[in-house]
Amino acid sequence: MYYIIGTEKQYTDYQGELKHVLSEEVLASLHEKVKILDSNYGDSRDLEKDLGGYCVVFPTRTDWKEAYQEILNKHHIQKELYEYREQLTGGENCWIEELYIISSDYGIVLFYPKQTERGEG
Repeated sequence: MYYIIGTEKQYTDYQGELKHVLSEEVLASLHEKVKILDSNYGDSRDLEKDLGGYCVVFPTRTDWKEAYQEILNKHHIQKELYEYREQLTGGENCWIEELYIISSDYGIVLFYPKQTERGEG
């Protein structure tokens, strides 16, 4: 399972669920990204057809393992070709944030845990 969040409204809709999974730092970064997307591309855009892009949150390492490559394949991008990769801390896990530029006006930001509670990863 993963969350696709491209607007502040979607962020607000999922915030209650995500607060149980993501640290405050990760939530803040996610919120910042969707605010930027809304301010530049509008809050009523079609995430698949219009410009801008969206964020994908993989709540667990298992979710990431199951769907990460699917997301990359959908956009015809290679894992190592991210624009930036940042490690976020907080909570029980370290989190990775990766930005992939799909075109000049479309990108996706992926958030996923680097490790599980048992230290895997």
